[in-house]
Amino acid sequence: MPRSNLSKDLVRDYWRQVRDLLTNKYRVAPAVATVGVRRFRRKAIRAGDTIYNRDPERVADAILEWIRSVTTLIPTPADISQIPRWAALAFAGRCARRVQPIYRYSWKDAPDNAVQLLATGVNWAEQVAVQRPASLFSASMTAADQAAQLAMEAHILPASLAAMSAASAGRGAPIDSLMQAVNSFVLVATSMAPVTRQLHRIRRDFDHLVSLAREHHWTDETPVPPEVFGPMWPSRLTPVWATEPPGPPQEPSPGLVSLNWDKWKFEPPMWPSSLVPYEGKALPAAPTDPLPPS
Repeated sequence: MPRSNLSKDLVRDYWRQVRDLLTNKYRVAPAVATVGVRRFRRKAIRAGDTIYNRDPERVADAILEWIRSVTTLIPTPADISQIPRWAALAFAGRCARRVQPIYRYSWKDAPDNAVQLLATGVNWAEQVAVQRPASLFSASMTAADQAAQLAMEAHILPASLAAMSAASAGRGAPIDSLMQAVNSFVLVATSMAPVTRQLHRIRRDFDHLVSLAREHHWTDETPVPPEVFGPMWPSRLTPVWATEPPGPPQEPSPGLVSLNWDKWKFEPPMWPSSLVPYEGKALPAAPTDPLPPS
């Protein structure tokens, strides 16, 4: 690998300029800009010092094109609206299951009861699209809400987003669940577990559902069990954060059944709203009664 002859200060300032262009000129969210800069900085190390002869704006443009290419892997609200209702909720449960290990990975000192509450919320979120009783929506949302609340009180954003993905699945809000899962991927992405690899898996899950729904003529009444998705990760491609055991389920505490989301102030969605059909504002409200009319 080529060794840089440039000073550390020069290199640091160069990439700071690139990141500032992404966040200020292109309005890319800081967490996503950081992921892009890290990726291209690794490329620069392999290529030697020649990249530093380029205008930082050209490098920022290249990173922006990479972000746009990655964004095409994320199913849009329009995509999700085209699949049957219970398939969409099964997809939300799958997203929640996929990011569940991030909770314990990013919060090493997470209390056992918090990990167990999230396991409960994810288990019930997956069953929502199969059994469909109203009690499952409430139970899944309550357990995951409590896990999210505990992570937020500890200021562990990746863990709270992973739990919020499960809570949104329990609310019957697949778009929320998807975007919270995507943003948790962004926060734990590494060179060994790049965000693109995780998004490819989400796209694979969604495309598989679309194919099954078309082939078997699914309707809004067709139950969709979690087993239809198959293995979570390909052989030998399990990310490091997904190797932690998730913990056994636990009953939610009656004392924390109502979480006031307004008191938790987060930045707008970390994935850039200008690059995906996701407004970064209030999403359509989840149905108050997620069950179909009898």
